[in-house]
Amino acid sequence: MALAKAVYDRRTEVGLTQADLAERAGLTQAKISRIEGSDTVPTLPCSPNSPMPSTPPSTSPSTPTTPESTSPATTPTPPDTSDQTRRDIVYDSGASPRRRLWRRWGVSGARWRGQSCLTVGMESSASIAVAALRRIEFRQILYAGADDRIIGVTGKFIAFIGLPGAGKSTVCASLATLVGGVALQEPHDWPPAVTDPSTANGFTALNWFRAMRVPMYYRAMREREQGRIAVLDTYYDKIGHQLLGAEGMDWFLAPSDPYFDIYEEISRRDWEILPNPDVVVLFELQEPIWRHFLTSRGRALDDNWGVSDSFLIQRHFVAAAELLCDTFGIPLFRFTQEISSPDVAAARLLYELRVAGLLN
Repeated sequence: MALAKAVYDRRTEVGLTQADLAERAGLTQAKISRIEGSDTVPTLPCSPNSPMPSTPPSTSPSTPTTPESTSPATTPTPPDTSDQTRRDIVYDSGASPRRRLWRRWGVSGARWRGQSCLTVGMESSASIAVAALRRIEFRQILYAGADDRIIGVTGKFIAFIGLPGAGKSTVCASLATLVGGVALQEPHDWPPAVTDPSTANGFTALNWFRAMRVPMYYRAMREREQGRIAVLDTYYDKIGHQLLGAEGMDWFLAPSDPYFDIYEEISRRDWEILPNPDVVVLFELQEPIWRHFLTSRGRALDDNWGVSDSFLIQRHFVAAAELLCDTFGIPLFRFTQEISSPDVAAARLLYELRVAGLLN
């Protein structure tokens, strides 16, 4: 069956023996041998936020010949799929996208929250095997100590760069939902140090934002290492060194600020140290569209901090993104923002990223 071949191929690719894999999986060598001999399918705990496979599981059974296998391989009898075929063409508009995928692939009653196990609701044992193999826990077992490649989906860290008010946060949330990933967004519940400039200077506000954002960069790195897709809505701290002191960026932090030199040094170190993403998405838009977005979000601070008068600084974000990607060898994807809903924009971005070969 498909699981046997997938387990054997991946195990041998990363140089693990059956005993090594058994130790990492908490099983015995005999059980691994039976799995590779198609005698059994392991039960794997489900985790929240685990992505579904990007393509329907294959139902073509195949059994590898394994030198360590001691159990005879068996070929399961294909089930009658006439009812399943009929269910495949039913589109349930009231169900969530994930549940529609479950039904399309013959999964029923699966629980994806808590510590429950993958429900045996598929009508093909080969489909069960492939779906189980693609669970995050088994990917971690196979690739612990090797590399970050996984079966079916490879983790990605996607970072957005662009003008304030370009729609990055809302598109970030929608894109993460579409790919079954994690949206990492700058908080919008701001303290007085940010909302009332009279209580503190710009340095204090920037430090608060940095304290909120930097942990998200490292979380994105961890999500990627575990095979998930992390979408980060703002990457200011990595490119802050390129923005400080640029023409029109006084609202960010004026060179006359007594802490300017200190923050410049912090920004320089962030440029060198903070994690790099796999893809940078640069949001670009025309001024009328940008002003439409600013008006729609209705944030008074855009006027108080002078953001609403700063469209021309878009060129600084473009230059910073280009320098970042050139310096660290990161793919740069330029996304032209338009007036639409966040869901429509995210769907368009996802399509364009896939066409460009930057996302599976």
